[in-house]
Amino acid sequence: GEIRITGRFTGNGYVLVVTDTGIGMPPNLVSQLNSAETVITEHPKGELKKFQFGYLIIKDLLQIVQGTMTVNSTLDQGTQVSIQLKKA
Repeated sequence: GEIRITGRFTGNGYVLVVTDTGIGMPPNLVSQLNSAETVITEHPKGELKKFQFGYLIIKDLLQIVQGTMTVNSTLDQGTQVSIQLKKA
């Protein structure tokens, strides 16, 4: 797949968008990533575990800087992650 990173200034902050045209994620994982919880309840293995750990780090860091993350994904079509940061 292809990975594209774009960013833009909005009136009240910045948005960083990462688009991956890879395999996508199942709806239950997308739901967990979009929740306010920082714990993913499933116990993945191998590569899936590595990428979920990365999302957990991002979510923790966003809490520190008061940012937010929104994940949209469709299996076999890819994933788009939007990170919103408030203007300092």
